[in-house]
Amino acid sequence: MLVLVLNCGSTSIKARLVDTDEDRSVWQCLVSGVGSAGRLKYGARGEEVARDADVPDLESALRLVLSVLREGIESGKLAGPEAVVHRIGHGGLKYRGATLVDEDVKREIDRLTPLVPLHHPAMLAGIEAAERLLPELPQVAVFDTAEPTFRHRLYPEYKATRAKMPEDMVPQLGRLREVLE
Repeated sequence: MLVLVLNCGSTSIKARLVDTDEDRSVWQCLVSGVGSAGRLKYGARGEEVARDADVPDLESALRLVLSVLREGIESGKLAGPEAVVHRIGHGGLKYRGATLVDEDVKREIDRLTPLVPLHHPAMLAGIEAAERLLPELPQVAVFDTAEPTFRHRLYPEYKATRAKMPEDMVPQLGRLREVLE
């Protein structure tokens, strides 16, 4: 199965077309400088294209990602995705794995924004833009706070290299759980 994985940030979108049967990325795209001097880089199988891009907002950046993806599909170099997977910073205690996005999921992501204030607004905007631009595809959220996630499975070195939580913060986890419930 091919899925389009989106990581929407406040000034960038990272996208990958991933073959989940083979656990490998077959195409990738980066739109940086959203809201300023934009830049587009994308490619597949060792071929990379880079150019300046006019991307005044997140939705225009996602339109650009989908445009270059469609070019690859129409040329026969790529097949189309069967779902869109969104990286989300925090799922609270409610979401522990891949979750089909509906209105309740979006409300919970919004509710948890104080825990991930720099990222959740853009991630939620990415979901809503993808729903408008790809209404025929299921939208799935995966959460950085749940394991195993798409990210952990595709990037095992992430877990091996990330910093451990400082020992003095461990006692605060109980309070964090109370706040989230």
